[in-house]
Amino acid sequence: MPPRLPPSPPSPVHALGSGTGLRFVLLMVLVVASTVAMMSEHIVLRRLLGDPNNDSAGCNLAAGYDPAGDYWGNVAALAGRNADALESCVQPFRTPWWAPFVVIAAVFALAAALCWIMPLWRVRRRRLRPLAPSSETGAAVHDLAARVGVPSVHVVADWASSSINAVAFGRPGRTWVSLPGGLLVTRATHPDRFVAIVLHELAHVRYRDAGITYATIALWRVFALTMLVPYLAFYADLIVTGQFFLTDDPHQVFLATSGPAYARSLAMGLFTALLVYLSRSDILRTRELYADRRAVDWGAARAVWDVEAPRSARSRRALHPIASAASALLATHPSWAQRARALGDPLVLLRVPALPTFLTGAAAALIDNHLELVPGWTGPSLGWVGAALAGALIAGTTCLTLWRRTALAMTVGRETPSGAGTGFWLGAGLMTGSVFVGIAPQRDMWLATAPWLTLLLGLLAFVVTCWTAQCARLLLAAVPPRWVRVPAAAGLLTTAAVLAFWLNWWRAGPDLFRPEVASYLVQLGIPDFGSLTPIVIMAVTAVGTLGPLLVWSTAALWLVPLAAWLSPAPEVWLAAHSGLPPLRRVLGAGGLAALVSSVLAGAVVLAPIDLSASGVRFGGALLIALLAGPLAVATLSAALAGARAGMLVGAVVAGVGVLVGSVAIALALTGLGCVASLVGPTTCSTFAAQTWLFVGWVVLPFLTPGIVVAAALALVASSAAGLLRRGTPGARGGTAQAPMSARPTTPRVRRLAVVAVAVPAIGLSTLTSTAPIFSTAGQVAVDPTQPVTAPVPVPESPRVREAQVVAWLQYGGQDLRTTLVTVQRELAADTGAVRAGCVRLARWADDAKAYFTVPDPGQQLRWERAQSLAGTASADCLAALTTRDGAALEAALRRADEAVGLALAVFDRLDAW
Repeated sequence: MPPRLPPSPPSPVHALGSGTGLRFVLLMVLVVASTVAMMSEHIVLRRLLGDPNNDSAGCNLAAGYDPAGDYWGNVAALAGRNADALESCVQPFRTPWWAPFVVIAAVFALAAALCWIMPLWRVRRRRLRPLAPSSETGAAVHDLAARVGVPSVHVVADWASSSINAVAFGRPGRTWVSLPGGLLVTRATHPDRFVAIVLHELAHVRYRDAGITYATIALWRVFALTMLVPYLAFYADLIVTGQFFLTDDPHQVFLATSGPAYARSLAMGLFTALLVYLSRSDILRTRELYADRRAVDWGAARAVWDVEAPRSARSRRALHPIASAASALLATHPSWAQRARALGDPLVLLRVPALPTFLTGAAAALIDNHLELVPGWTGPSLGWVGAALAGALIAGTTCLTLWRRTALAMTVGRETPSGAGTGFWLGAGLMTGSVFVGIAPQRDMWLATAPWLTLLLGLLAFVVTCWTAQCARLLLAAVPPRWVRVPAAAGLLTTAAVLAFWLNWWRAGPDLFRPEVASYLVQLGIPDFGSLTPIVIMAVTAVGTLGPLLVWSTAALWLVPLAAWLSPAPEVWLAAHSGLPPLRRVLGAGGLAALVSSVLAGAVVLAPIDLSASGVRFGGALLIALLAGPLAVATLSAALAGARAGMLVGAVVAGVGVLVGSVAIALALTGLGCVASLVGPTTCSTFAAQTWLFVGWVVLPFLTPGIVVAAALALVASSAAGLLRRGTPGARGGTAQAPMSARPTTPRVRRLAVVAVAVPAIGLSTLTSTAPIFSTAGQVAVDPTQPVTAPVPVPESPRVREAQVVAWLQYGGQDLRTTLVTVQRELAADTGAVRAGCVRLARWADDAKAYFTVPDPGQQLRWERAQSLAGTASADCLAALTTRDGAALEAALRRADEAVGLALAVFDRLDAW
């Protein structure tokens, strides 16, 4: 009989969960996004989904696309006058809208089938037989299962195996525990080891690990075989063909200049494979550690793990360090040393390790990019879907783990995480993923535009994770346990929203640093700020991207921490346990920030500036003045508050400063307007309404990103101050203990003050979220006959020019020539055929106008002249035939012959080009 088991003690580790379920969801979303991205370059699917001959690229060539040309020249070719013609050309070759859903469903259906078959195949291949419940070993196993609450388990014996390691396997709804012969034989000599191993496998059954394990393995295998390998084969074929088997076929012009672009796509596929495999292995290793913990809590002897750990360490030392590290990354089971450490310290289970954090960031970058362009989708861009999913998954995995780790550390009296290391690795993952999916300005360039801007993603991740860690520590200490889920949910939603917004903005940001961006923006009516032009436009893009989400996510950055002062605990207790300064001091700092901003803004308003000549610069100066006070005072307040809550204090001070400063400016302008209304035609109420709309629709949308900047500056200042204090004699942990006032504020007064601040903030955020800039962002009216882009440049390469001409003729130009020849023959025939020729000539004029511009710019004027003559000649011809006017008919036919001659001359010129 096995030893009696003590009752399971309550464990905060098990109560908080492992978090691997959400990481499995992240893995599934990554597979979905990668499937969507790879299906268009699938060596088999592309032949079944409408474009086997890559005719879409041929349409681009016909429109004037130059694979070796500059970015904005190609924008002019594809998005200017040729946009409608390009849409008509690619429409027959576009992937059907239902294709992505079918492909994704097929991948997951195959994975589900494989997940169902693999356990059955294991039972059959290993010839596993049920362990008789009447036998001594079977009775012992079933007794263990019953005592730990896992009665429904199918125990089988693998007598062909001499190993001592049991295995739990199965599918959702049915699980087997396989006991090898070596374990069964040594049960009597090593009873503690037998009990520990069986309890470990029963823990897998309790956690339903077998289903997730086999689902993860099946998903990886199906994705690798059905999507990844064909995708890599497609790009490998393109690279090999372009390097060694390039022919004179004009359609292969892409291969001659797109080597770097194809190499980046190939590298992205390999990186995706590594990402999926490492994520799968990490999920399986984590579940092993939780099964160990559960087994020990059920009464397994820890000595079993302590004995195996030294043996594992000796075997690993025998390997080369690089081989040892690689095997540890790829293994599905942790080392015995790791397992022993996890049993000795429960915080190890809730650590935020570097590898899964890096993988989460890289996966989020790929998901954000892959879902922007879905094959077959012709509606609005789905970039916000990928950004929202990426933000939610980061918040639900990495940031939720920070909350769990903080809660457990506070429960057992250990140091809470700062979020700095987590932010570093999350940012490294985001930056690495963005390198693989970034778009280069030209197909023959290796790196994306302004690759150094990926550092912004790293900074964003660092700031967000540090904010999450401080927010978790603050709210878990300040809010009663029964209410903590509300601020925790608010904090995680804020994290997801901030990440979603800035990831969505990120895709447009780097393109603004292209060398020719300034001249292009000037054509759109945007002033040239020199080297600062990209930064100015990036700020405008930040306001216009995803609209109201910017307002609400930024407001939540300081409103969620403000909820800590709603705590019923005294201020002295809050300062000791969370580092919170008194509320009156924080609100006073916000008022000081508002005062400084109001004074600076007043100086800008009263300065003698010609608004008609410098209106945009005046607006920029006013916004800088309004932000200067909150940024400066928030940084100083954070430094005084210390490292524990300095970033949150800085965010609250900046938010209060922006709020109070905006209200003060609105009231001041309203007062001045009301005074002016005494002698003017505008009433005071009308001027007040216009002023508040100006503040809510113009000022606040551009001030809200400043709160994010204030939070970053506050983090730097509080961390630097903490490091300085740490070296000061008598300092404790780098934390500034703010002196309490003689009369601390009561909880009731604090709550009234928080409500008094939060209600106007929510009201102004509601007003700001309705700003017209959010509903019209990104919508630029373009007249097809007056393109805003630069003229389409002529390719320098004769090979590209030849390819453009061939494509222009192939996708409609040759049909236009055939029509002209038919018209020419009909106009020379009898009267009946002349009428048909005139009708056909009118149709030709419409078709030629709707088709691409001529690849040779020198012939475009002649082409347009032919279209104009054809239109008027056909109309006059039909009118003359109707009125039986012979002279008019003869004149119309002469003009028609001239139009046909001009058009055929264009074709002759293209043939010789």
